[in-house]
Amino acid sequence: MEYIKPVYISKGNITVTAKLVSYKKNYAVIRCTLADGEGEICAEATAKYFCYPEKIARARYNYPGSEAFFSE
Repeated sequence: MEYIKPVYISKGNITVTAKLVSYKKNYAVIRCTLADGEGEICAEATAKYFCYPEKIARARYNYPGSEAFFSE
């Protein structure tokens, strides 16, 4: 995590974005940014995330499936 500058909520809505950088063998690298209401980047991070196979995620962690995150 790199904190670049303070985030002021008085400048409007805060925006968080994430972009998948790479994905290999259940291991994802995601680049994240946090911007203030003027679009200025205030913080950045690189997240390294292990992705469980869907069957294990459903059994152990109550993962509802990808359909729970998308609406038509």
